[in-house]
Amino acid sequence: RKTLLSETAEQIFQIGDLELPLLVPAYVLDYKRFSMMVEAGAGTVSDIVWPAEQALADTLLLRRELWQTDGVCEIGAGLGLAGLVAGKSGAPRVLLTDRDALVLEIAQKSAARNGMGETVSTAAFDWGDRSSWPKPFNGLVVAADVLYDKEVVPSLVNLILHLDGPAILVEPDNIERQSLGSVQYFEEMLQSNGVQFRTEKYFNMKHPSSPMLIISVSRRS
Repeated sequence: RKTLLSETAEQIFQIGDLELPLLVPAYVLDYKRFSMMVEAGAGTVSDIVWPAEQALADTLLLRRELWQTDGVCEIGAGLGLAGLVAGKSGAPRVLLTDRDALVLEIAQKSAARNGMGETVSTAAFDWGDRSSWPKPFNGLVVAADVLYDKEVVPSLVNLILHLDGPAILVEPDNIERQSLGSVQYFEEMLQSNGVQFRTEKYFNMKHPSSPMLIISVSRRS
């Protein structure tokens, strides 16, 4: 896997008025090869930027007041598009986190390439291992397309509460995700922890993928 990710290419993302060159593993630009590598276990879904990540980046640009003072912590960041968009737009600090340390290395190189080497840091850890969690961030916590499995929901909710900030999640609103019930389970767990939230629809004609849900989570008082 390390060899597979050693070759990178630049992919340009246009988010609102912001253009961000992002380093990605070169193999993902060939979709057939990407599918083969994922099926073989060498590639993972962290190696590509999914539509929900682009929608999250767009949402952050529209809600700058949530991060312009205290910064952004992105969980399940992968290549870190959303967090890097916030950093390039003036976030005072950005923490990109993921279970996969190798993709975070690529994200850190993207940060340096965009002049954010001092602003952006990374942390690799497993949501299920509390001992590996970073200290509370006390800023905006964000994530995209992370409710892919109901089993991860309890750990994810506990992690968000630990990081101690408001949160924004962007999730696909397709039939597969609806039938899974993970978004509803996430909302139920927030309620059981006394955390307020608001769920709204997102659709951008520039990114005509499936409609998305934006879940805005209040900081627990």
